[in-house]
Amino acid sequence: PTALVDSETYEHYRKVTARVLSRVSLVRSDTPWAFFCVAGGEFHVPRWVFLPSLQGVPVTELGAVCDELRQRLVPETENCPMSDSAAVCLSRFLSRLADAERKLLPARKQRALEEMEIAVSSFLDDAQKARDQSALEKLKALKDALTFYNPDTQPDWDEVARRWMDLIRPIWYERLKEQRFRPLLLKDIRTDVLRQGQEFRYRLVEVFEQFPVMQRADERISACIIGVT
Repeated sequence: PTALVDSETYEHYRKVTARVLSRVSLVRSDTPWAFFCVAGGEFHVPRWVFLPSLQGVPVTELGAVCDELRQRLVPETENCPMSDSAAVCLSRFLSRLADAERKLLPARKQRALEEMEIAVSSFLDDAQKARDQSALEKLKALKDALTFYNPDTQPDWDEVARRWMDLIRPIWYERLKEQRFRPLLLKDIRTDVLRQGQEFRYRLVEVFEQFPVMQRADERISACIIGVT
């Protein structure tokens, strides 16, 4: 009884065989907001993102997104035609969506990416001190891929986190052998990771020689609803 989509509409679209690349809806609102359903790749379920404003914190938990939509999509909500101002609003929200994608990962993978950034920066300093030009260039490129936004490419953050966790797994298992009184966290093995020598740095560079990327977020939108003023 509290479904966002009524049963009649659901049954209709469940039987549609035509492929729809993206559906954009505009609704009248007192303040701008946006909802996106983003394809998660070949083997991942679609992800929902709600942006309460152009500067607001993205909402990605499914139940919370539903609550936000229920508050804004009421019987009195009016549809709007596409206009120049609406197109500008959509473009701005799309740029925010690219930033929000990393926050769609499970918390553990988000922390793995944070630890990876710390490690890459440290290894970059080590390579500079050792004057290892080959490693220096590759580590610099890896750091740029992790930290700088490129509108033409979208990092596959899930795959990046997976590769990093695979790389540090032997270190993780070694620490698990120790007697512990609380769960082992990724930050707990940071010092052990940073102590790794040249061989580990070379393995890191090799694993990320082809940095995993995917289609840009705006090319993977299945549906979106934009609240326009």
